[in-house]
Amino acid sequence: MQSKIKMHGNLIIKILKIEYTLTRKKKGILSMKYVKTTLDKLKRGQEAIVLEININERKRKKHLLDMGLTRGVKVKIKKIAPMGDPVSIELRDYELCVSKKELSQIIVGVEMR
Repeated sequence: MQSKIKMHGNLIIKILKIEYTLTRKKKGILSMKYVKTTLDKLKRGQEAIVLEININERKRKKHLLDMGLTRGVKVKIKKIAPMGDPVSIELRDYELCVSKKELSQIIVGVEMR
């Protein structure tokens, strides 16, 4: 099975076919396994780590990146509107409302339990 390694700060993302293993070095090694999914499929209260942002509109993608939604950031689903759109996510100590369409284009890793 072929793997690809991407560096992001002190976070090493080793990408396999389905599982993602994230390793952070702090007083030993903490290793967790993640499953690849999109951000729109998460339920309220679930946490994930952003792996890819596949938004084709250059301006919209840049806007989300400027607001802190970057690779390697930890996000949590805070609130979902009654009709399902928009969704409020927490990242970097603040909340951000994003449309369901944009969330479907953001690939995240969810911790396996």
